[in-house]
Amino acid sequence: MNSNNQEFDIRRSLLRIGVGFALKGVLSSPSVKTVEAAADHLSNFDSKPTSSSLIAEDPSFLDSSFLIYHKVDYRTFKQNLLIRLNNGEQPISPQTALDVLDGQTTIPRGLKTFMVTCDDGLASQYGSVLRATQEIERETGWFIPVTFFIMTKFNDPRVPMSDVSENTPTYNDGEHDYLTLGQVMTILQERHILANHTVDHAILLSTLPEGVRNSEVETGEDRLDVIYDRAGVKRSMKMLAYPVGSYAGQLGFVEQAGFDLAFSTERTTFHTSNTRFHLGRVLK
Repeated sequence: MNSNNQEFDIRRSLLRIGVGFALKGVLSSPSVKTVEAAADHLSNFDSKPTSSSLIAEDPSFLDSSFLIYHKVDYRTFKQNLLIRLNNGEQPISPQTALDVLDGQTTIPRGLKTFMVTCDDGLASQYGSVLRATQEIERETGWFIPVTFFIMTKFNDPRVPMSDVSENTPTYNDGEHDYLTLGQVMTILQERHILANHTVDHAILLSTLPEGVRNSEVETGEDRLDVIYDRAGVKRSMKMLAYPVGSYAGQLGFVEQAGFDLAFSTERTTFHTSNTRFHLGRVLK
């Protein structure tokens, strides 16, 4: 383990003081529900492997809760994260997850970790996530990086990103409100991460003609590059979240496209280098 990695520098005094104080003022709230009904239908997923079988199969394994949110309520979100911190869990970044799966670093035995992701770029994520993570950092000393998987259709995917105004929503389905270009740029500047959820939320990539499939993913990558540039933030990783978690037949394409990690909705907390292109996530 790299002893200089601040993510594994256990700050117990901060947790005792900051989290203990913060939890007193947090009201109990119902669990966050997903807005993607299909995420609950996991018919194409294999059964959850056991930790022992994963260890035997691949020594570069990671036992960590990758959390998935869609519509976000500030109080519930903050409460969930504080409870994890108060239970001794530590947040990790996607880069740390990648380093573990690549065998470049290890996490101390018995240390519980978690990583936070938000799908779809819904407008509720902006104020709720930024407010909660900023407050938690002030109260506990922990910065919790959140990965936002966004669609990049904007009003018209044919319009060059240089012509898209900052008040333009990243997506429009006539039903939900979505993050704007200006908001996702702020998210980057606040040290969080943006990643690919395709241009138009292509639900079943495997059913699309190859050219359309490639465009959904590759155009999303190109547009993310421009967003990072406009925000003045260096992009260090390529990550994809499959719409509704469906990755059937896509693992080879995703690897060849140069992605570092890709995420499904398999309900597991055990991850290996062999599952790096369909990493499982759990609700809250």
